[in-house]
Amino acid sequence: MVYRFIVLILLALFIAACTSGDDDTLATNHAVAGTQVQDLRVTASVQAARAQTTVDFWGTRSSSAIRQANAFQSTLVAAGTPTEFLATNQARYISVRPTETLTLTPSPTIVGGDNVAPPVQFTAPVNSTPTIPGVTPFSLLSTERPSQTPRPTVDANRPVVSNPRLSTSPGEDDCGTGFSTSFTSNTAEIYITVFIQSALPNTLFESEWKRGDTTVGIFSYTPDFAISEACIWFFADKSDFAFETGDYTVTLLANGQPITSELPFTISN
Repeated sequence: MVYRFIVLILLALFIAACTSGDDDTLATNHAVAGTQVQDLRVTASVQAARAQTTVDFWGTRSSSAIRQANAFQSTLVAAGTPTEFLATNQARYISVRPTETLTLTPSPTIVGGDNVAPPVQFTAPVNSTPTIPGVTPFSLLSTERPSQTPRPTVDANRPVVSNPRLSTSPGEDDCGTGFSTSFTSNTAEIYITVFIQSALPNTLFESEWKRGDTTVGIFSYTPDFAISEACIWFFADKSDFAFETGDYTVTLLANGQPITSELPFTISN
């Protein structure tokens, strides 16, 4: 009888011990699971933040590249590059790839867990090339080069002259003395002098004298030698045309082409 009582007591203690051990194991497992969930939640939040930072960074780089491309296109257009040429090359070398939706799940959904972070989704271009829009930097800028008037062909045989002047005497150096543009009907001779920098032999020099629009005298001189750094002169007197009062002009020509402008002068009483 005593033996049976002892066996019952031991069996009760054994069952109590087993029950207490199971409760302790469940509590420990629950604590460990909660810690793991929290660790996953923190890790997923950090990874999501890093991914978003990367997307923001490349978005900034993409915008910077577009601004640089626009500035480069503006420089090309300002330098005269046709916009049609730029558009053709953009179509040849730049291709736009479709965007893809990338989904990141920072933490798994655990049944019975608390404060589970929802999945994070954002759209980012994958291996895409930014599209460079067309540029019109200045509304008044023309890509066509302005037409230019061609320069006249310089005649190598044309004499080079300077300092044409009117005077009453050629002077000892043939460059004139008594310079004036006003003469009287009593003036003996009226001279025109000019400094020749270079002229070939056999150049036909002429002086054309006009009263108003009427030519009153033409005189010529053809030296058979070259002239360099020297003056030549022509003159008119009353035997060539009457020194009537009025407005006159005289022009020097070489081989039929004017080498001076019309020099005006007057004759008075």
